[in-house]
Amino acid sequence: MSDESDAPSGPEPIPLSQAQPVRSPVGKKLPPPPRPPSKVKAYLVIGIIVTSVLLIAAIGWRLYVKFTTKVVPPRNVAVEWQNAYQAAKGANREIFENIEAKVWTKGENLTPADQENVKKQLAVLQKTAETYHELMELLRTQKKLESAEAQDMSDFQLTLKTWIWDANGLLDPAAKPPKYGGLYIPLYSLEDKRSKASARLKEIKDKVQEVVARADAAEIEKIVKEVKSLEDSFAAIRDDFDQLDTDLRNGLTLPDLRKEQLKELAYIRENHTLAQMSFNEARQVRSQFPKVEPKDPNKEEPKEPPKEPPKEPPKDEKKEEPPKEEPPKKDPPKEEPPKEEPPK
Repeated sequence: MSDESDAPSGPEPIPLSQAQPVRSPVGKKLPPPPRPPSKVKAYLVIGIIVTSVLLIAAIGWRLYVKFTTKVVPPRNVAVEWQNAYQAAKGANREIFENIEAKVWTKGENLTPADQENVKKQLAVLQKTAETYHELMELLRTQKKLESAEAQDMSDFQLTLKTWIWDANGLLDPAAKPPKYGGLYIPLYSLEDKRSKASARLKEIKDKVQEVVARADAAEIEKIVKEVKSLEDSFAAIRDDFDQLDTDLRNGLTLPDLRKEQLKELAYIRENHTLAQMSFNEARQVRSQFPKVEPKDPNKEEPKEPPKEPPKEPPKDEKKEEPPKEEPPKKDPPKEEPPKEEPPK
């Protein structure tokens, strides 16, 4: 009995006075029909998918480039040009000292082995020229044409072109010994000829008064002839220097090149001036000798009769005195006819 009394009782009934009246379901509005599903979510999902694909492709491409492309370190223009410059300088030294110099110092001709060596060194010079243009283009892209590296390269570029022109001249098949093409062999060969001729002219000039005092016609004629030959040599050397000047400027395609821009051109013009001065000096020396009538080779010189030794008078015989000259006889005075007397 105690268990039943302890059980919870059910809800208490609501009095009828407090109960609300039940409304009829006839007056309640029906809910609107459901709208079609929105496509925004679909677009968002598609966008996310496409973005993910593109991102994955970009990441893949970056990884591909990273693992397949070699990393190019930044180029040091100054170091690259210094290496190229030293290579070109060594190549020109090999051509100048070991090949060309023996032509004007020893009078030797170039051998086929020398020609092959020139070709080898010329390739080095041309490689340096290519490096020059490549580095200048790099500096142009970096907007560094006003830098110190660009200035050094520009200053050396003209000398490099001169070395290349000289080497090509040595390989010219039309330039045969003893006269070679290029620059340095003609230049220093002419300078050597001018120097020797100037030394001989000085020797003659120092003894002009001595020769004139001896008054030996044959000696004077011989020396005057030699001075005239030196005069012609100086004129020819002067003209050859002038032609070399023109060939160099045309070979470098710089017809307006000035001597201040290239030391080789300045040296050519200096020797040209010295040759002209020696030419004038030779004419002045020749004018100091008295004129000697040139001998006609077709005219025979009169032969002098042989001289007889003088006869000695006999010792015992007296010298005959020449007959005394008598004074001329005077003519007798002429008789005058008698004068007629006038008639008386």
